Amino acid sequence: MFIRATKLCVGTRVARCAALYAHLRFWLLLGMLALGAWGCAAPHIKQDATKGAPHDAVVRLHSAEINAEATRTLQTLIDLAPDKPVAYFELGRVLEERHEFTRALDLYRTAAQTLEHNVQEFEYLQAELLLEQHEYAAAADVLSSSLAREESIPLRLLYGYALLQREQYAGAVPELRAAAEALEFNSLAWLWLGKALAHQRQWYDAIAALQQVDNGQVDNGDPYTDALLHLAGLYHMVGYNRDAIGALDELLDLGVSDPLMYQHLSYLHILEEDNPAAVTALEHGVEKYPDSVELKNRLGLLYAMLGEYAAAIKHMEQVALQRPDDIEVLNNLAYLYAQTEQNLEHAATLAQTALEQEPRAEFHDTLGWVYVKLERYAEALEHLRLAHDMQPQDAQILEHLGDLYRAMGQRAEAEEVHIKYLELLHNNKKLRSKLNPDSVER
Repeated sequence: MFIRATKLCVGTRVARCAALYAHLRFWLLLGMLALGAWGCAAPHIKQDATKGAPHDAVVRLHSAEINAEATRTLQTLIDLAPDKPVAYFELGRVLEERHEFTRALDLYRTAAQTLEHNVQEFEYLQAELLLEQHEYAAAADVLSSSLAREESIPLRLLYGYALLQREQYAGAVPELRAAAEALEFNSLAWLWLGKALAHQRQWYDAIAALQQVDNGQVDNGDPYTDALLHLAGLYHMVGYNRDAIGALDELLDLGVSDPLMYQHLSYLHILEEDNPAAVTALEHGVEKYPDSVELKNRLGLLYAMLGEYAAAIKHMEQVALQRPDDIEVLNNLAYLYAQTEQNLEHAATLAQTALEQEPRAEFHDTLGWVYVKLERYAEALEHLRLAHDMQPQDAQILEHLGDLYRAMGQRAEAEEVHIKYLELLHNNKKLRSKLNPDSVER
């Protein structure tokens, strides 16, 4: 019942088109075919095929109406009238919608070899289908051969894209530039040209190309938002961090976002020494993506960097619950507890867990610093010395080791540690004040 109802629907729809465009007998004949009246339609089709049906008579069968009989019907039309492009076009479209890509590709090849006209259109369809299947080398071969016979800007655009996907950027740039300049308002041409130029490290030319992409329909994956994403990276590459921030802000205003975008935005604000804006960016990200552990982790680390330990601990504790096996998270939370002198026994357990998984210098440093706060100086000295041996140029480890010697009353050793690396640490005003408070500029 469903199939017959579909045939009736198709036949009625096509016959109605025939009533509106009576001179296109092809519509009426195809309607007869869809209704199953092959015996009536066949002589007329054969007669029309010999006289030549209009090339612009395109059959519009919707996806829900496509079935095996439609495919057989169109193939029969090709067999009866192999010199008429319309049946090739329509059968190819039907096959693509049925995901029979190999058959569609073979059909387009046959059409390009059989027909006297519309050859390049079918070569375009071949290349387009090959590109969709990620067969970039085969697509490039088809397009190169076609362009050698006849110039075509649309084919040149696809050829440049095929080269771009094959990472042949030097060859892609001139093809895409020619297409972009000829088409002018084709956003894809400018987008692909910008990407190819960026891969060639021609940063400023890439920016200029991407700025030509039109703000059309905005959606994830459309040329404009894709261009904005690339522009944000390129602006940062050339030191235009404010412009990069503007590009990311525009994307967020357009409703295009992901957790990584908020991370990048925060980082750019930090580079511009705008820490409040950096915090705000991550807070907005956490609000929009409450399940993003990495955003919470970044926000906790940023609060820690700013010395806002209570806020840092709040976020890092949430991260630790979601990442109980992440040794860096455990280490960071342990360090925050040590800085605020709270939950020190738990901090020691966290730091030991991390250290047992991987004996890294920063993990020895954290555990040693926790032991300093617990006044377990012998154990603290053991771990801080190990940390210093592993990373002798680390300023924070030196500071902790010096503080430990001072807490143990070994002022000479503390000053020896500080003086030994004073040149390395000359910008650390806090540390210099411990040696000589008058040495710090006020």
